[in-house]
Amino acid sequence: MKNLFLLIVITVISATNVFAQYGDYTLTREQEAKCTELTRAMVNELRLNEMEYIKLKALNREKIAAEDATRESLKDNVAALELKLQEIETDFETKLTAILNANQLQAFAEYKRKNTARHIAVSEVE
Repeated sequence: MKNLFLLIVITVISATNVFAQYGDYTLTREQEAKCTELTRAMVNELRLNEMEYIKLKALNREKIAAEDATRESLKDNVAALELKLQEIETDFETKLTAILNANQLQAFAEYKRKNTARHIAVSEVE
């Protein structure tokens, strides 16, 4: 009985630590919707499993929170804003590529290429 209780306690503590390491970023409802939509699109493109989905969503939440905070704090300094946003993107990609396998890395490169082309096309229209 003691062993069962000890096993349950250890399991709960371990599970708490796993989810705590991905950060606890408070997002607005709109930010959370954007995060969920982005994560689902990436999961479909990269063919991620459930644990990878959880890690990716945590990375997306961190990225969205950092980008929005940066836009707010550096809204008057365009050069610094662009530099910091690029730094956030690089950090995100570094963390993401650490959890992807070779096939997923190729799919991520293609995903980035398509989305960069789409972003350029939208910018040219504006």
